[in-house]
Amino acid sequence: MNDDFVSLLRQAASLKSNLDIRSTLYLHALACRPHDKQLAQRVRSRLDTAAVKEMVRNLPFITPAMMAGSFLLGYHQSGKALIEPIELSNHLLLLSGSGGGKTINFFFWLQQVISTTPVWIFDFFKREYRRLSAAAYQLGHEVFVLRWQRFPFNPLRVPTNVHPSEWINNLVDVLASTLAVPPVARNILRVALTALYRKRGIFDGSNDYPVWKELIEHIESMKVSKPAKQALLDRLETLLAVAGDMLSYRIGFPTENLEGQRVIFEMDGLGRMYQDFYTALLLTAAFTRRVATGGNLAPLVVTLDEGHRLYSKRLESGPEGPSTITTMTSLVRAEKMFLLVGVQSTHDLAHSIQSNSSTKLLGRCGTQEDYVRMGRSMGLTREQIEWCKFHLKPGLFVAKLNYGKNLTPFLLNVPMVDVPQTLSDAEVDASTQRLILAIGWKGNRVETPTIKTSAKPEARTSDKLTSDEEAFLRCVREHLYLTSSEYAPLVGISQRKALALRKQLCRKGYLEEWPLDTEHGGRIIVLIPKKEGNGHDHD
Repeated sequence: MNDDFVSLLRQAASLKSNLDIRSTLYLHALACRPHDKQLAQRVRSRLDTAAVKEMVRNLPFITPAMMAGSFLLGYHQSGKALIEPIELSNHLLLLSGSGGGKTINFFFWLQQVISTTPVWIFDFFKREYRRLSAAAYQLGHEVFVLRWQRFPFNPLRVPTNVHPSEWINNLVDVLASTLAVPPVARNILRVALTALYRKRGIFDGSNDYPVWKELIEHIESMKVSKPAKQALLDRLETLLAVAGDMLSYRIGFPTENLEGQRVIFEMDGLGRMYQDFYTALLLTAAFTRRVATGGNLAPLVVTLDEGHRLYSKRLESGPEGPSTITTMTSLVRAEKMFLLVGVQSTHDLAHSIQSNSSTKLLGRCGTQEDYVRMGRSMGLTREQIEWCKFHLKPGLFVAKLNYGKNLTPFLLNVPMVDVPQTLSDAEVDASTQRLILAIGWKGNRVETPTIKTSAKPEARTSDKLTSDEEAFLRCVREHLYLTSSEYAPLVGISQRKALALRKQLCRKGYLEEWPLDTEHGGRIIVLIPKKEGNGHDHD
């Protein structure tokens, strides 16, 4: 009998579990054709896979010891409840791919947290967390839902106990990291904010804060580098166009008042860059205020279901150093601020949140690299990481605590929660009105912002168009809403000549440039024809 076939039979007999049907059929076929090397290799591969699965299937995690506390983290596989003393200085990081149960985990934990502690929940896409409002109501608590279109907010208002100079630096940092403001433009923004604050007496304690439109008008009047100024104005004007009236209040919703409430911030429908801007600015305001005030404030739990948006290596290693958020993540641990951060991948995940999270959970991931990276940061052995690859499923996680008795990784089951039906938009609007009453806010809207482009058309020296200009203008009218670079091949000219024609038509008032952000975080210029000049009206 062939030696290879005998060794394969011995390997199959050593397995404690039964072979699957296909492997058994392959062995029978190999018995009839013992010299078939290709078939033997196929059988060996399947037996090796079965051996690895059997090894990791039987790999035990140590059963965690019971600890005194009031927070139910989940259940052990034996059914024993795992009650842990989760402290508000210990951030929690959860890694789980799409469909791995990350949102269900947060629902289960937040239903416990909202009964005792104010929370901020940032919902970027799903509108799922508004269901917690109905669940909290059944428990006798109010969780307000605040959509970004109903959120009066003045980024230029200095948080309580924070020095204006510090807030200027933080605001510039947030704009630079989220809206990609160029370095020279950042200096222009610092100078403009300082001048406006001095003019309105902010450094002397006045509350007469400037609004966003006044900042734009001040920058327009500055005699500085035109390219840098234009790049800055493009970003500020686009944000004004998006937010509109919500940036027209000198005193918007005070962040210090919101810190005492349970609020769900819904950001869906807002561009990703502006979602990041709002979220980063709110967290920066809370962080800096708590660090400046000391440990005398009430606890606050912040939930970021898409935590990689703010905790990325790109922001952590920016041109001017780490962002304010990554720097203060460790500082707020002593200021009763607890972060629940969920991510789908370790790719581009900042080290600051990994090193400052005392509780880590690993769920079902999409790539082997995520298992390895997160497993190593949790202290898992190679065999435990292999076990996770085959056995983790929605609701089943590996947990690692850096405090208490359970310092060894253990398995954790988080049950499915029965969440009430979602709220309607009318109920959400009513919730916002109750929030206004709860924080005692009274609006002081300045005026309705007039959206315009910062580039003022120069006086036309001649209304007569050249043949090249007429051809380019005709192409724009026939192919509306394309990016600037897409018109050159349609007209049959070079990109350099298309850029020159575009500038000439803008100066003569025939075209208007609109900068827009893309879904991938980039920026494009869209050309809009105007009803001006020599009867060249467009439909």
